[in-house]
Amino acid sequence: MISKIKNFLTLSFLIAIAGLATIIFTVTLIYPTLPDVESLSKYRPKEPLQIFTKDNYLIQEFGEERRDFIAIENVPQKMINAILAIEDRRFFEHPGIDLIGIIRAALKILQGRVERERALSPCKLLEISSCPLKKHSKEKLMKFFYH
Repeated sequence: MISKIKNFLTLSFLIAIAGLATIIFTVTLIYPTLPDVESLSKYRPKEPLQIFTKDNYLIQEFGEERRDFIAIENVPQKMINAILAIEDRRFFEHPGIDLIGIIRAALKILQGRVERERALSPCKLLEISSCPLKKHSKEKLMKFFYH
């Protein structure tokens, strides 16, 4: 009985040391590559070059990305809820790290029941809905999010 307890404590200690070493290793590798918070708050998306006529009519846009910067206050609540539901359905129930989700995923991995996530990002949904065969889907999706 004592040898079983001793083996359990030894194994627990080794697992704790391995976990601590993994955390330290990860922090020392990742932390130096993170940008400072101030640069994140001053983010400006890439904007295409726009060519206008004399009477302010847009002729052409050049650039890889075409983005419009909008303040979070102008994003409809339905859109915010949709993104949160896709990315993390328990978003409002944890402080930032979903320990229950991590434990659930670890148990699935240990049991060999790993399933591929089937959630689609909003960008993928718009890409699918912009297919010429499904022309009305995009309008319905945009109507749902903005009304």
